[in-house]
Formats: sequence, structure tokens, C-alpha cells
Amino acid sequence: MATNPNLGGLELYNVVDDIAHEFEIDLTTVVIENHRLTLDGIAKAEEAAIAEIEEDLADEAWEVSSSEVSHRQRFYESLQSAANQLAVVGLVIRLDHWIRNLMKKHKIQIVKNQPRGDAPTLIKMLDALNRAVKDPSPVNIDFFDALVTARDSVIHGDSQAQWEDSRDQSPRTVAPQYKSGGRLEVTEDQLRDAIAKAIEQVKWYDQQFQNNFRK
Repeated sequence: MATNPNLGGLELYNVVDDIAHEFEIDLTTVVIENHRLTLDGIAKAEEAAIAEIEEDLADEAWEVSSSEVSHRQRFYESLQSAANQLAVVGLVIRLDHWIRNLMKKHKIQIVKNQPRGDAPTLIKMLDALNRAVKDPSPVNIDFFDALVTARDSVIHGDSQAQWEDSRDQSPRTVAPQYKSGGRLEVTEDQLRDAIAKAIEQVKWYDQQFQNNFRK
């Protein structure tokens, strides 16, 4: 596990100015900075724990110390994984909030009897927005569908790769890119990509509606 984990290219959102979209500012506060600080805390705790183990077992055989260090590293890796998963939950919650606001602001309704009839509400709303602007969005809705399923795995499925929907006992399965064995696994790169795409999507909808208003 890296000793100084961060979200790489997202450090540019740590300093927010008047140019930033309000959704970027929202995500910086609720998701990005919280995630960064959490990972920093985990890394510092891991470093201190390993240093303590190496000091306590300095007189033991190398194999004993190495085994204990590996065991402790796996524990902190699980904390890092949980932090990534909770960041996905926060991202989807805030994206849902902003999309609902766009729907309300522009008086758009979910299309009845549409092909995505069994999809989560967020996906139906994205579909409705695409229909309203009459142009395909920059990010395919299927990407967000997979992200919502990952979020649901954390909330309803104990972070399992497959679980039963409590509403109708139908099977739910996370997308292959978010699987690791039988568990949900979202990497930092995937989280960074999801945040960037969510920002791109919301900003694009805003721009489309502004362009239509000017016409």
C-alpha cells in the first residue's frame, strides 16, 4: 500500500476558484477532500503500526516480523478499499442530487414506458435529460448504471460482487471492472475516472440547457 495515497489528477480541485462549476466545488468538499484525508490518515496509521512491529520484533527471526507486517498491511489495504467504496457512495448520492435539481429546474419528467424501465431512478433521469437536449451525452449512461450498482453493493450487498435485491429477490451483479473475486473492488484510478466523468456530465447538461436558452 502506498505511504501517501491521493487522487492524483484531482489535486487541481483542492483549490477552488470562481471558474469551477458548483458541482466540482460540492464534490471537492463532500467526496474528494474527505477521501484524500481518509487515505492520508490510513497511510500514517499503517506507517506507525509497521514501525512499531519492526521495533517490537527486532530480535525475532525475519520471517516472524515479515509475517506480522504482511498481516497488518492487509488490514490497512482493507481500510483503503472501504474508503474507496464509501467515496463511490458519496459520489453517486451527490450526482443523484444534482441531476434531480436539473430535472426540476428545467421541468423534465422521466419518460414512461422507456427501454430502461427497470433501471435505477438516476439512470432514468439521465435518459430523460439526454432526450430533452436531443443529443447524446459525453459519458454513456451505462457507465453510471455500473456505478450505481457498485454503490448499491456497498449499501445493500455488503460489498459483495453479487447479491439479491431485497425488493424482489432478483440477482444483482456488479460490472466486471468492479469485481475482485467475489467482492466489490473500486481502485483509486476508477474512482478518479468516475469523479471526472460525473463532473463532465453535469457540466455538459448545464451548457446544453444554456445554449438552448440562448436560442
